[in-house]
Amino acid sequence: MKMKPEQLCAVLEANLARQHQWIGAAEARIPLLAALATAMLGTLSATLPDSATPWPWELSWAVAAAIPIAGAIACIAATSFPRTRSNRSSLLYFGAIEAMKPDEFTQKTNELTLQAYIEDLQAQCHRNAEIAKAKFAWVRRAQLSLLFATVPWTLALLSFQV
Repeated sequence: MKMKPEQLCAVLEANLARQHQWIGAAEARIPLLAALATAMLGTLSATLPDSATPWPWELSWAVAAAIPIAGAIACIAATSFPRTRSNRSSLLYFGAIEAMKPDEFTQKTNELTLQAYIEDLQAQCHRNAEIAKAKFAWVRRAQLSLLFATVPWTLALLSFQV
C-alpha cells in the first residue's frame, strides 16, 4: 500500500533527522581522536634522544609510529571538513538557502508544492547519507591508523628510555 504524501513527508523528515544524528555521532569521535593523536605525536617528539646520532633502530620505531599518527591526523581533518556542495537547489539545505536573497527564498517557499518538498527531502536524505558514510569511513581510518601506530610508538618510547 502506497503512503499518502503527508505520511511520506513524516517518514522522510524522521529519516533526515536520523541522518543528522549519525553525522553527529561520527563528529563526536573527532575530539578524542584528535587529542589522542596529538598526545601520541607530542610524547614521541618530547622523548626523542638528545644525542646527535641516535641508533637507527630507535629512529625507525619513531618513524614507523609517526607515519600512521600523521595519517590519523589527516583522516581527522577530512572528517572535519565534509564536502557539502550541491548543484541542486534546495529549500532545506542551509548553504542553498544562504545563497538566495531573502525575497527569493520567501517566494520559493510560498510557491512550494508538497511534491517538490518531498523531492527535496528525498535528495537531502540521500546526500546526508553520503556525508554520514564518508565521515564514518574517515573516522574508522583514523582509529585504525592510531591502532597501527600503538606498537611502534610504544617501542619507540621504550627504546628512547634505555
